[in-house]
Amino acid sequence: MPSSQEAPPCTGQDLRIFNPPVETRTFSLFSKLPYDIRYMIWKKAMAFERFIKIQLLYRGCVDDREISVNHPDGYVINVPWPEEMIHDPMLNPFLVTCSDSRTVAIVFYRVRLPCYFEGPDGMRRPGTLHVCPETDTIHVNSSRASYFVSMDYIVALCKLVYVNDFNKVGLSNLALSISSQFLPFGQAEMFKAVVHRLSHIIFVQQNKVRRNRPSRSLQANFLPQLCHSIPICGSTIAFGRLPADPRAIQDDLRSVHMGSDLHRIGYISWCACLRAKGIEANDLDVEWRFLLSSMTEETLQITDRESALRWLGSESCNDNRTKTLPTVVGFWMFPLHAVLSKTHRRQESMNMVDSPPELYVAHLR
Repeated sequence: MPSSQEAPPCTGQDLRIFNPPVETRTFSLFSKLPYDIRYMIWKKAMAFERFIKIQLLYRGCVDDREISVNHPDGYVINVPWPEEMIHDPMLNPFLVTCSDSRTVAIVFYRVRLPCYFEGPDGMRRPGTLHVCPETDTIHVNSSRASYFVSMDYIVALCKLVYVNDFNKVGLSNLALSISSQFLPFGQAEMFKAVVHRLSHIIFVQQNKVRRNRPSRSLQANFLPQLCHSIPICGSTIAFGRLPADPRAIQDDLRSVHMGSDLHRIGYISWCACLRAKGIEANDLDVEWRFLLSSMTEETLQITDRESALRWLGSESCNDNRTKTLPTVVGFWMFPLHAVLSKTHRRQESMNMVDSPPELYVAHLR
């Protein structure tokens, strides 16, 4: 029997994670099916939502030796990517599974954007970002060196997606970090031309939290403690959406930690840039949303189910909450107005019982 100071050994039953395993069954006679049916099945398999994080960098930030793609608007699309996934052809196994899947994927992810993939070592390599405007959300994040994001670059990105989309849908879903600050744009008319194509604008809050165990980092000890009801973000980009979180989270919704950026620097800065050009944010025909998740340095290493369980293992040994509430790799999505209407100065937590979130569950292989 273990002593009171010693945690009991972890077992497989302690490792509770909500995310189901990705289906891997095979059908040996699949290739014998008529092409129309195979096409329909492949297309159905691709119809999930993806959140792709990018940075829009001034071209001068990229070493001239790395420039191999023409970027006429003076910026480059930089895609930070974990080492474990850097060789994945941008999140898209359908492009390399077989000739059938590649044929369907090229049509489904029909917009191709020149970009650079940046590995953990900071090295960039040229590549192509394959995008489906209807199901993909592009998260424009600030770079590590600056919180500023150019509105002109966002306008240029929207224009680039539209020009490269033979269906002329253009970028539909745009995500922005709540802590970013936006540099005023000069192309107001161009912005008005592209913004009406957006259907969702999402402000992203990824709270830095500390593990439920002592840390050697003094800075980490001042962070809020991990709350297992709030989904954790990994480095996956494919998600399934549930209209409500089916876990027993009602009590936790009474006090949801929304982060120290609750005063919404990003939203205020965004609205100020619009207002300077005579555009009111409320006049835009878009759905405003707020994405919430928790993160530690370790969660960013979660790229599959095995790494998620490995991360969760050290938590569940000492935290009874993880034994009764499965942890989700993913995020919550709230209506933005529900968050802003409850915001008060210096308030970091709020009661969201009346505005429960949708749950996005990461696909873990």
